[in-house]
Amino acid sequence: MRGNLVLKQPFPTLARTIWDDPERYVQSYFQRFPGYYSTSDEAVLDRDGQLWVLGRSNDVINVAAHRISTMEIESAASGCDGVVEAAVVGVRDALRGTVPVAFVTLKPGIDPAIAATDVSAHVEKAVGTFARLGNVFVSAALPKTRAGKIMRRLLREAAETGAITGDTSGLEDQSALEAVLAAVRER
Repeated sequence: MRGNLVLKQPFPTLARTIWDDPERYVQSYFQRFPGYYSTSDEAVLDRDGQLWVLGRSNDVINVAAHRISTMEIESAASGCDGVVEAAVVGVRDALRGTVPVAFVTLKPGIDPAIAATDVSAHVEKAVGTFARLGNVFVSAALPKTRAGKIMRRLLREAAETGAITGDTSGLEDQSALEAVLAAVRER
């Protein structure tokens, strides 16, 4: 069963405070589950007692009055044949409020048009029609930080505006942005 990952005891890399704002630290990490540190991640404990961290629990979008985890949609998109990596963001939509869009990278030799159709169908089947993707952008690469985290705010900006003007100082590879913008222009 999926649940919130909380910690009872500190460990070496756990933040101990927020600079010049210790009260914000307490509110951010200890208010929701008193006495426990909230990681803001979801996790599953399997039958063998192994803990599987699924991803951020606060990456939730509202689509036509449904709260959907982008992580759940990404998992479905990643499970589609030929997909190497997927990232999902919510973008503004006049009718549904927010609509999920996917950015995917593919294995060599996979037809992008067929893959985009397959990813959309796979997400609808796995998550439900309310999670219907507004678009699937097939990109050669995804923008990541030096630590390897996908920079979803840049993906959202690219999908909504067709450009990226936000801070890119943490970006590992500038060519990934060019690939994402090319994918957006093609759709």
